Amino acid sequence: ELNNGLSHGALTGAGFTLVSGAGDGFAGYDPTVLAPVITTLGISSQGTAYNDLDGGQLTVGGNYAASDFVNLRGTLKGGVYQNSSSGVVRESIFGIANDTSSYERTFRDNRTSASFGGAAAADVIIAVTDYINFTLGYQALFITNMAFAADQSSGVTTDLFGANHYSVVNNGLFIAHGANVGLELLW
Repeated sequence: ELNNGLSHGALTGAGFTLVSGAGDGFAGYDPTVLAPVITTLGISSQGTAYNDLDGGQLTVGGNYAASDFVNLRGTLKGGVYQNSSSGVVRESIFGIANDTSSYERTFRDNRTSASFGGAAAADVIIAVTDYINFTLGYQALFITNMAFAADQSSGVTTDLFGANHYSVVNNGLFIAHGANVGLELLW
């Protein structure tokens, strides 16, 4: 072995656990062998995130009768929430060619923060009969301080002493918007 970079001891020292294989780390490329052996590795990182929002919301809305058959409706919502975010990052190093070892480490963290949300909606309501309305509208929603799975790998850091740490990343902005079409039945 030419260096300690991907030896079993170096990998376990970095927090990895042997999942399968010989448990000898990865030798890599050895140019001293007459027919050099090249080890091909795969590396994957998988993040998951969960958000639990609890809070209060204020809704304001109104209708405007444009004619006997057409109404315009608007709604605004705003809220403050406590977001209990949790995240998990699983990192894997595994042999693809000339080695069957597989190592894995998992990080977990939780954090509670304030989140703010808002929504706006506008609808056109067309009366088909006294009891049936056709609706056409647009809605938009945003929520701050959300944890997303794709961001979680950036929460893994190494300090000056080589110790690994993970903090759930929950500074994302969630935005959803789109048109809607509907049918209202009144009774």
